[in-house]
Amino acid sequence: MEEGSELKDAETLTQRFISLLEWLEMAKHIVHMSELKGPLLLSMGAIAGVAERCRDPVLYSQLRKYANRLIQEDPRRVIADWEHIDRDAADRFLTLSRRHDIWHEIEPHVLALFEIVAGYVKRLIEQRWGFLLKLQEANMCLSSDREDLYTRAKAECSDMQVWARYDSARRMKRLPMIFQTTGNRCSQCHELLPAQKWQLLRRGEALICDGCHKILLLKG
Repeated sequence: MEEGSELKDAETLTQRFISLLEWLEMAKHIVHMSELKGPLLLSMGAIAGVAERCRDPVLYSQLRKYANRLIQEDPRRVIADWEHIDRDAADRFLTLSRRHDIWHEIEPHVLALFEIVAGYVKRLIEQRWGFLLKLQEANMCLSSDREDLYTRAKAECSDMQVWARYDSARRMKRLPMIFQTTGNRCSQCHELLPAQKWQLLRRGEALICDGCHKILLLKG
């Protein structure tokens, strides 16, 4: 379903799933059982993967709204509890695709839906791009150490395209140039990111938006 749905089908599927979540919100007592939360969360993750391709950003926002209303805890904890309480059912669901464990494929979509960045990605973003964020803040605040930060940042930045874009904006006094986003759309112009760029962003890479040409990072 996730791999084969076309754009129109993806939007229809997302709309229908949102209707299901609306109904479930009116019957919240049903969702409180860990035996049901696990399968529901897997479904949310699968639909989130589909919804990421929809042109209408409202659909993804609605999906996120109802998902957070129904699952008011860390989704990783929900899956762990489900596997502990109902091991047999969890095994059946998690191997439906005839692979070892589909949770590893769905988890990135779930974490994005709940605006959670995996710990190792947070550390990678801080390690690779923290200096650039500090430099931007220093430049905007006219901090006394901004020249030292600039020298260090220029030496440390491994992506010359990102650095050239930032340095040009700094010289033209058009900061801020770096923005952070929690979803697969630019937080400034709201353009949908191509699937390949969204995958790179989730891995902790810095990207330049094709629409507004701002530098984007995943918000940790």
